[in-house]
Amino acid sequence: MIIRNDQLTETDYNQIADIWLADNLKSHQFIEASYWQEHLETAVAAFPKANLYVEKTDGQVRGFLGMTGDAIEGLFVAQTDQRQGVGQALMEAAKAEHDVLTLQVYWKNHAALKFYLAQEFKVDDDHVEEATKQAVYDMVWRKNKDNLHGFDA
Repeated sequence: MIIRNDQLTETDYNQIADIWLADNLKSHQFIEASYWQEHLETAVAAFPKANLYVEKTDGQVRGFLGMTGDAIEGLFVAQTDQRQGVGQALMEAAKAEHDVLTLQVYWKNHAALKFYLAQEFKVDDDHVEEATKQAVYDMVWRKNKDNLHGFDA
């Protein structure tokens, strides 16, 4: 079941933080682990302020998608729940409430890039992220399927 910020407990936020760190460490092994560990406190402080979509089953957070406006700041799924439709369900919930979604994904995160392309996101631009020195795709999804902007990676 997908829930929102106003339904989250302190325990849920703790589980969200654990998922955020574990998923970043696993999915972004091309970035030093210390980078994610040093940014955990900042991320935890941002969670209550973000627009969160959280998949929760039997008291356990399985994954979450965090947004600011139309920008997806991150999509994270617990290791044990990956490739079980959690990310897809979270993305569908966000798409249902937005006409346009944007996000950034590291070039080297091939699994995420493949997922976003399957979700009909298009590469709109690319750049090097200053903090990590990693190449990033800027991607966009539009509800209007006459999407003439962007290109497939």
